[in-house]
This record gives sequence, C-alpha cells and structure tokens, in this order.
Amino acid sequence: MICPFCVEDVPAGTKQHIQCQRHKDKLFPSFYNEFHGKEGAKDPVIISVVGFQGHGKTVYLCALFHFLDKVLTKIWPGFYTKVLDQASMDTLNDNRDKLDLGELPPRTDAKTFPRPGIFRLRQMPLLPWTPTMPRLEDTTILIYDPPGEAFNSDEKIAELASFVKRSSCVLFLVDIATLGRAAANKMATLLGTYILGMKKIEVEEQSQHLIVVYTKSDVMKSSIPGFKSFLERNPALEEYLREQVPGTLKNPNEHQKHLNELSRLLRDFTWNELKAYKFIHEAEDSFKSVSYTIVSSLGTSPEKDQRDIMRMTVEMSPRCVADPLLFVLAKSIPIEEEPSSEEEPSSPSKAPLGKIAVIGGVIVLALLTLFWLLWMNAEPRDSSSLPSQRNSSPSPPARAPRQTISPPKTPFNLPRTISLLTAPADNGIVILNLPSDTRVSPLENRTDGNGKVWIKISVNNQKCLIGRASCSLSQSCGPSVPVRIAEYAGWVSVLRVDNDTGDDETLLNLPDDPAQPATLSINAKLRDGVGMMSGTPILILPKGTKVNLTGEEQLIGDNALWKKVVVKDQDCCVCPPSHNMNAGNVFTVLVASAEGWIDGDLLNP
Repeated sequence: MICPFCVEDVPAGTKQHIQCQRHKDKLFPSFYNEFHGKEGAKDPVIISVVGFQGHGKTVYLCALFHFLDKVLTKIWPGFYTKVLDQASMDTLNDNRDKLDLGELPPRTDAKTFPRPGIFRLRQMPLLPWTPTMPRLEDTTILIYDPPGEAFNSDEKIAELASFVKRSSCVLFLVDIATLGRAAANKMATLLGTYILGMKKIEVEEQSQHLIVVYTKSDVMKSSIPGFKSFLERNPALEEYLREQVPGTLKNPNEHQKHLNELSRLLRDFTWNELKAYKFIHEAEDSFKSVSYTIVSSLGTSPEKDQRDIMRMTVEMSPRCVADPLLFVLAKSIPIEEEPSSEEEPSSPSKAPLGKIAVIGGVIVLALLTLFWLLWMNAEPRDSSSLPSQRNSSPSPPARAPRQTISPPKTPFNLPRTISLLTAPADNGIVILNLPSDTRVSPLENRTDGNGKVWIKISVNNQKCLIGRASCSLSQSCGPSVPVRIAEYAGWVSVLRVDNDTGDDETLLNLPDDPAQPATLSINAKLRDGVGMMSGTPILILPKGTKVNLTGEEQLIGDNALWKKVVVKDQDCCVCPPSHNMNAGNVFTVLVASAEGWIDGDLLNP
C-alpha cells in the first residue's frame, strides 16, 4: 500500500500516515482504503505531468475529465469516473465552473508539493484477450499537477515533484508553438533536467515510459510552418485532429493500434521537422519506451478580453485528450497470460455466478455445482415448487470470452503491410515495410516490460519496401541496419570532394576489365538517379562492397562522373530515419535476407 499524498510505502490497512512529509494530519480517503487498504491490493496508477510553466498541464487535466465525463460515458457502456475524496471533487468542480464561464483554471501553486487528484475509472470496457494489450479494468489513478517551476532544476524536482519516482509513465507536455525555433533545444533541456532529477531521487534509467504530448494542436498548423507541410503530406493525421470522437475509440484495442501508428508518425515529425535529434536519442536511451501523441485541450485558442484576461469565446471542444491516458493504462496495467484452451468457459462451472462465487470462493463454487447437478437429475416438478428469485431484475449480459491468439511457430504470410523493426519496442526503427502476403519465418517471441508480445522474423527472397536512406554511416544519427539485397541497380559517384582538404577522393575503384566488379573504397550511397541533388539515396553501401558495372555513365560538370551499378547478393545498410515512408521516398527492393521484429498484435485478423 502507498500513501496517496507522498507515495511512500505504508503497511496494509493504514488510515493515516503520520510520518507523511506532505499531509501527516490527514486521513486517507475512505474509498481509497476500500480499494487499496487490503493486503495484496493493487497499487493505484500514478500519472505524472511534466512540462514548462504555461504549457497547458492544468488545462489539459481539466479537459481530460471534461472528455471522460461528457464523451466517454456515452460511448463506453456503464463507464464513469468515481471521485474518491472531497478535495479532488472540489478542485475538479471549481475548474469546471471556470471553464463553463469561459475562464481558464488558475496555475498551480509554485511553492507547495501538489495534492493529488484521486479518481477511479469504473466499468472500463472489457474486451477479448490479445497478446499486446492489457484487459482494461477498474483502476484508481493519482494525478499530480506540479507547477512548471518544479522542473527548473533537479533540486526543485526533488522538492516539488518527487512523486514521479513512483510513476511507471510520465506525460511530457510540450507546447512547441510557444517554444518556436528553440523547441528542439528546450525539449532536450527539460528532458535532461528531468533525468538529473530522477538520478537525484534514485530512480533507475529505463524504469519508466515516456509519453510525449504535443499540446495546442489547434494553433500548431498556423504557427509552425513545418507542421503545416507535415499535415499536407499526412492527411490522415490532419483528419484525425479534426475529429472530436474518433470512431476507433469505442474499441480501446483498435484505438491503441491507431495510436501506435500515430506515435511513429509524430516521431517522424520530431526528427524531420523539429530536428530534435538529441531529445530523441536521450529519451530512447533513458526510458523503457517513448511514445508520441498530440492534443488540443480546448479545441480553439482563448482570447484576451477588455481587461487583458484570457477567456474562451466559444464552448470548449477537446481533441484527442484521452489518448495520453490510454497510453498510460496500456503501459501500466500488466497483460494477462494467454488463457489455455482447457480454461475456456465450456462447462456449467464456468457460468457466471455473480457475487456468490466471488464471496464464497472455490468451496461455494464447488457446492453450487454439485447442487446444480443433483437438481438437474431430480424428478421434474411444477414451477410452483421452484425457489423464487429474490428480484426480477435482469442480470447483466455475460462478457465476451477471451480470444486465444498465439504467435505463429511456422512460416506464414503476413495479413497486411507490417513494418519490420530493429528492436521489440514501439519506438524501434523501421528497417523495411513488408507488404501483405510477404512470406516470413518466425525465429523467437519476446514479451516486453508491458507484457506486449513481439515476434522476431526472417525474410528471404521477398520484394519489400525500403525508405529513403537519409544519412551516411559516418553520421551520428542512429544505428545502421544491415540488409542483404538480392539485386538492385542504381547510381554511384566515382569521385567525391573531401570536406576537410577540398581534394578529390576516389569513391569507386574501377577495375581494368569492365566485366569485373568495381569496389567501393569508402561508404557510399546508391541513388536512383544521377547527382547529389536529383538522385534519391536508397541504400548505404559499406566500404568494400562489390558492384557490377552496367556500362552506363554520366558526366556532370567537369569531373563528376557517375556510374550505374548493380548490387547483387550484398550486405547493404538502411539508416534512420528510413521509416519516413511517404510517397516518393519508398522503393521496392528484392531482399535476399533480413531479420527484425514485428508487432504481434498486427497479426490479429
């Protein structure tokens, strides 16, 4: 059991933590004790919100509960949020009243450790079992809204935000519209400060999941040119940001698949448009996983009134605000083991027994089963002799049985286009895109820290999609990935200019006999056309690669000679961010062999 105020461990059944450094004079909320006071009870999920002052942390949390109570209650049958203490209810109602009047909630007190909001998500949708998503369940959440000043230094984190040490997930809110051109540097600074704070309070690296939340999506398109062009290239994302209630949200499993794809897309934006290379590298090195999402807490920007006070001029209309919470739940709730076929509900003893089975346990279950069997074998009797029901209320419908989808163990064809990743993680770098019906062979299965199932596969002699190779092996933009190419033709420059000396440097050693292969003397890019500017780089050819000359060549300028070559059965490399698979940046390549990981959930029908 943990104290809800300071998140320190306390003995089961504790009703007041007298050693609490925050609220030692306060009793634990009664409902909190009911759900978490017993021995062996699950701990609540702690939601930590990290961000600069004025980046929308408090407004986001208000918008989240607005959405939970006014939207999700309509589309998730029976769902509601239960407030577990009076202080949480008062704060929530005060902030809602302000938003209803068009006012923004006040900023968090910068001088005190925040008191958490204590809520319980009740009657979450119960969906069939999958190997990659937890079955959502009633969950208590402790939400801490620290002041932005808490993240100015590691000392402030220890003083005002030490609750983050008990969080499995961290919401990293960033208003890039406010940061402008300094976004990449500011993001890296905030992340570095947070990591230093975690070290100070003795939190191990790779023990938390980072969820990057870009706020104020409604103003990003008009204020960030790179985002506008990014949406034009990805119209599905633009359409999603317009939807107040996405159709996939009715089924959290389907919606989470959608969020994983959006996360990869937003990582592309972070790399290619924000150029936040340091942020991405340090985040992926320091956290168990990194995910990206984007929200608009209000739906439109507030405006200054005659007294220079920011006010809403139209009714708030949040967009995507439930997505970060679903990421937190997906990464915080353990995934159950796959149920065996013997445990399917096929016998009378598996029928729902309601509260009697829960309270009575195994002994009562056995007695009731025995009684039922004796009853069924007894002589028929008229209905007047049957025991009367205590009430005539219809019982709730039985919940759907769990699916039993196991990772394949023999070669199989992919049901859809699936990305092959370098690592068993949502933020793994995409090596290739494997079209539907690609024949693959499973090598091993692995379950990550969240219980998500990943499948390592091999691909042999298959046509795959490869992205634009956007950097050379000498640049520090991430690990290069070897892929054996069966055959591909492209253009290579014979010479290049050495950046340090300005002298010409031989790139392609030509043989005396044109029928013999040429050899690369340094790492080189194989392009689909002639010239550094017009030819799109496709593969990275490592030093020593043998290439066959086709006889075609072109001279650009005085000494820029280009040769068309064919790569056959050679180990080449793709280099991140090759996962930006936009139109014009994808090429079909016959792959002799490659290995990587795929998301097991994508194999589900």
